[in-house]
Amino acid sequence: MPHDSQTLSGHLRQILFSPKGSLEGFLGIGAALSQSIAGGIVQAFGYRAGFLLLSAVALAALAILYFFMPEPQERQHRQERQHRQDNRAIGGEPSHA
Repeated sequence: MPHDSQTLSGHLRQILFSPKGSLEGFLGIGAALSQSIAGGIVQAFGYRAGFLLLSAVALAALAILYFFMPEPQERQHRQERQHRQDNRAIGGEPSHA
């Protein structure tokens, strides 16, 4: 019997519930829905309102990414510091502070 991660459902679960998979899914859904929503806004209120709405959504997405997405280097440095602290705690490498 294959391990769960080796089955098709296991692969799909890894893709769908990973951060990258979730981000790509939301990007795809957003791209698909934006056309319909913007079209309805443009027909009801004109082009200016449609562009303003899409600009507001883009600014909100930028703010979310800026405040909630950690920098990759920061995350790597944090992991390296934690690794050094763990090694010192178990008597591994000496402290070079």
